[in-house]
Amino acid sequence: MGDLLWMLVQAAAIVAVGSFLGSWATGVARSWMTRTDLDPLVRRLLVSWVRPLFLIFAVLAALRHLGVDLTSAVAVLGAATLAIGLAIRGSLSNVAAGAVLLSTQPYRAGELVEIAGKVGTIEEMTLFHTLMKTANGLFVIAPNTQVLNSTITNFSANGQRRVDLALVVDGKANLDKVEEILLASLTAQPGILAEPAPSFTVVDVLPYGVQVRASGWSLNEHYGASRSAGLRAALAGLKKSRIALATTAHAEV
Repeated sequence: MGDLLWMLVQAAAIVAVGSFLGSWATGVARSWMTRTDLDPLVRRLLVSWVRPLFLIFAVLAALRHLGVDLTSAVAVLGAATLAIGLAIRGSLSNVAAGAVLLSTQPYRAGELVEIAGKVGTIEEMTLFHTLMKTANGLFVIAPNTQVLNSTITNFSANGQRRVDLALVVDGKANLDKVEEILLASLTAQPGILAEPAPSFTVVDVLPYGVQVRASGWSLNEHYGASRSAGLRAALAGLKKSRIALATTAHAEV
């Protein structure tokens, strides 16, 4: 009895040492990964697997120390893994989808994307799900199978984004004056790039007015501020020139 108790203590010590080494190796791996060019999502995922691997080896070593036949243990583990796999095949599909997403990298940490109709900044990705943060501070967790099967729009990959000032003005408005005001409002914003040069387009003639658009380009980080300030300046300029925006009520008069 005493020998068995001593062997159990030794096996527990092996697992404890494995856990300690796993924690230490996790810190080393995290420090080393930060010096690589790997995407942060990939780095975090790889680091998260270091300690579990050490624990697995430590448990196997402890079982061998106790005299357990590892061949039988592996066979039992294989059968259990198969049974568990059948029970959680949906989760395994997420793992496969996560592996595909990590290899193709349609997005990286910190990028603004739209997935399945939700727009947010990528915060984290695991083998099971993708976590993103929306503009109003909500966290959206999407299963990787849903992400892989969805159309992914990456707003950050290009580095630049087109800023559109799209309005519908009264059908009697002087379009040359409208063009002058909208382009001036757009080019006055410090975030708008000189190249490609801003442009003006008459998009469509509607029953209640004329749809127009002034377009320019900005860096991603300046997009929101440039569009907001440009619209404010455009509305102020149109009001000053007594150019009215169209409403559906005009079509009914």
